[in-house]
Amino acid sequence: MRRPWRQLALAGVLATGFLTAGPARAVPEAPLRVQLSAGVFDLGVDHPSRGQVGVELISMRRKIPLLPWRWRLHPIAGLSYHGDGGSWLYAGLRHEVRLAHGWRLAPSLAAAYYQRGHGRTLGLGLEFRSALELSVPVGSIWRVGLSLQHLSNARLSRENPGQESLVLTFTVPGRP
Repeated sequence: MRRPWRQLALAGVLATGFLTAGPARAVPEAPLRVQLSAGVFDLGVDHPSRGQVGVELISMRRKIPLLPWRWRLHPIAGLSYHGDGGSWLYAGLRHEVRLAHGWRLAPSLAAAYYQRGHGRTLGLGLEFRSALELSVPVGSIWRVGLSLQHLSNARLSRENPGQESLVLTFTVPGRP
């Protein structure tokens, strides 16, 4: 029997810790950022969720201007793994919206190659990962965030169940 309250309780604990992280401090911009993530893969109510871990590289040096909106798109590349042995390698673009007190909202979109492992199939090997992250500076160089992610094949296949993940992110400057 499914117990969706477990995911809600986990999300509540993560959100409480995230929102009470303390005063925001300026985080120096580095040409490369490394983001580590951990959370819950496949938040559906009709099947069991699994743990998820990942690493993502964010290039702050490369900025692709998108006119007419003046968005600065930053290249990203990452690898994620879930508890059923599945993994996905992805590359795409990210935009950061600076909010008050050091907070940032960052939508991203990436193409991904997905291997299901022992988990359920998502229809194709080619998938698309979209994410929305809200983060805040903690300490002098760290950023901590909460990211909601969606992985699906954009209806390129008849089978397209998709999946959602909720992960806690930790971001630090990488070496130049």
